[in-house]
Amino acid sequence: MFVLIGAALDLSNVLEVGVNGLLLILGLLIFRILGVLIANLSSDLNLKERLFVGISYIPKATVQASIASIPLSLGITNGNTMLTIGVLSILVTAPLGALLIKHTKKRLVL
Repeated sequence: MFVLIGAALDLSNVLEVGVNGLLLILGLLIFRILGVLIANLSSDLNLKERLFVGISYIPKATVQASIASIPLSLGITNGNTMLTIGVLSILVTAPLGALLIKHTKKRLVL
């Protein structure tokens, strides 16, 4: 699946989408973490544990890989841009989520 997505990616589009795509991804990650924090307000978790749950909900690339090429295959006008942002999200969120979980688990979870 990852190989097929990489083969369909137009590298010239990566430079065009670049910074705006990364800002979009990082902004959405912040909103996702805030959403998880709000959803856990009525739980018995303390703030540090809620923050760790939010970090653990950072996407790990499986969903992005499975749906990133669909707009391109359907012939949607900006399908290549959508594929590029999907690949950027895979390249950013998978290692970011793994690193944050690894480095915060001892400080945030009892």
